Amino acid sequence: MKKLLKKIIRPFYYFVINAKTKIPLVLKAKIVKSFLPKAYRDELTFFEDIRSQTYKDAEYLSKRIRLLTHQVDKTFTLSKKVNRATTAAQVGAWLKDFPVQTESDRITREWAEEILSHYNAHEKGKQAERPVLPREAAEIVSAAIRTRRSVRSYQTGGVDEAQLKEILESGLWAPSGCNRQPVEYLVVDSEEDVLFCQKYAGEFFTFPREAAFNVVVLIDPRGYALPHQRHMAYLEGGAAIQNILLSAHSLGLGSCWMFWSKHDEAFNTRFGLEPWLLPVGLVCIGRTDRQPPIVPKRKCVLDCIHDMRKKD
Repeated sequence: MKKLLKKIIRPFYYFVINAKTKIPLVLKAKIVKSFLPKAYRDELTFFEDIRSQTYKDAEYLSKRIRLLTHQVDKTFTLSKKVNRATTAAQVGAWLKDFPVQTESDRITREWAEEILSHYNAHEKGKQAERPVLPREAAEIVSAAIRTRRSVRSYQTGGVDEAQLKEILESGLWAPSGCNRQPVEYLVVDSEEDVLFCQKYAGEFFTFPREAAFNVVVLIDPRGYALPHQRHMAYLEGGAAIQNILLSAHSLGLGSCWMFWSKHDEAFNTRFGLEPWLLPVGLVCIGRTDRQPPIVPKRKCVLDCIHDMRKKD
């Protein structure tokens, strides 16, 4: 009898509690939003629209599978044992109906099946072999980071599609929360299209049109639609761009990262992009013509470490 009463009373109880807390917050958000600059209002509206939609496309399902699979994957390395049997079962159920239409779909399925196989074999305590880096790796990475510069003068040609593919693939290896992998690309090659993109990047010099390739880095933020999560997709776009810049530098090529000023439906419409794809940066890649002569000095790291607590 008690269980039955709880089932009847609980929904009404939570409705009252939520109404008392959420309704004032919603009203406050609407009022505050009306006073924000248009760029901020547009961004909030964009993410509100995302949250209001139900998505059934393969890429969205793939994100959900990767997210849940990562929850299982974490159990192999957590010091505290966590039961993820229900999550593993959910991944298995989704895989049954998951259509393998692209190479990315195949990779997602293969990884998820490997994780489930490892989990179901009760090998959670088994440590995977750690990738072995050559001794000079630290010096090479450090040198690449410290010698990379933004290049704004390019020679004609000299970059092939294989190099571009390698550079863009390195961007996909940047970390992303729960392996959501929100990063995608638009490669722009015609002068008219590059000029169109430059306006959004706030760059009016000619060097992007001199570069061999211009890449608009996009994010699919549907996996981060909650208000307190949306900034993560932007950060992951930035992490991908850093990989792209370092990869281009390692191949002896120049690159320049330009920002993106706003989200505009006209951009997505022009290039036939899905409405949820959000540009976060424009990167030009090409053979360097003039190298910046002086590497700018960086601040002292000790001045950038903050800990204001009193020491004993």
